[in-house]
Amino acid sequence: MTLTPTYPAFQLDLLIRQMKAKAEQLYLDMGASLYIMDKDRLYLQLGYETFRAYLANPEISLPKTTAYRMIRNYETYILQLGVPTLGLLKVGETKLEIMRPYIDEGNKDELISIGQSLSISDLIDELSERYNGGVRIRPKVDWEQVADSLYLDLFQLDNTCQMPSCKRYQEAKAQMKREGWDE
Repeated sequence: MTLTPTYPAFQLDLLIRQMKAKAEQLYLDMGASLYIMDKDRLYLQLGYETFRAYLANPEISLPKTTAYRMIRNYETYILQLGVPTLGLLKVGETKLEIMRPYIDEGNKDELISIGQSLSISDLIDELSERYNGGVRIRPKVDWEQVADSLYLDLFQLDNTCQMPSCKRYQEAKAQMKREGWDE
């Protein structure tokens, strides 16, 4: 499909929504597959000594923080709570990760419904009110995730770029601010 500047906005919007739905489905499917690969140590059959070595394979090249986030969400929402996949697709992986510390068998239906209807910022406000006495919850800053999202080497970020004047440090801080992460 070739897109042109005159491509109708509503058609492009529909295309974007369809692609997002596919991406969310792939995210859940990949979480299930990674869970099995790790749990059953299937990576050994492929010649890798560790799961992390498997993830580092150039054809996979998946940051371990991303892989473990997918696995955690799969374990929590599918295996432990038995939430239907369709409901999870409507929430999205970012909000699933935000809700994960607060969700349990007793509140899963309500939180999934809230996750489906609120923006990320509004969801954080709602969870803050419900579970943190109104004090805004602060997602844990994962410097490795920030570095991965910026395609930076964490070693370089931590060991050669600790000063606020360093460009990589400033990029990481700006990325955190854009994503709503507080230090």
